[in-house]
Amino acid sequence: MYRAPVDARPDPLERDFQAPAPNRFWVADITYCRTFAGWVYAAFVIDVYSRLVVGWQLSQSVRTDLVSAYTLMCRSRYDLRCRSVSAG
Repeated sequence: MYRAPVDARPDPLERDFQAPAPNRFWVADITYCRTFAGWVYAAFVIDVYSRLVVGWQLSQSVRTDLVSAYTLMCRSRYDLRCRSVSAG
């Protein structure tokens, strides 16, 4: 009998995508699209409260600098310090 693998990654929001105020929780994603010139990768961060994109970056490759660039954009636009959200 097949069993789906257990997802062991932490889920600090517990799949409840609501925030009491702006800039309390941000979520991020990376997606890709095939173009005539090759693959293009888009990384973006969304504020859970307002549903606005607070940072984004496009790249021809998925490397650390793709994520670093949009993280810096978010930090500079909102003058925030990065801090880790831990489960529990």
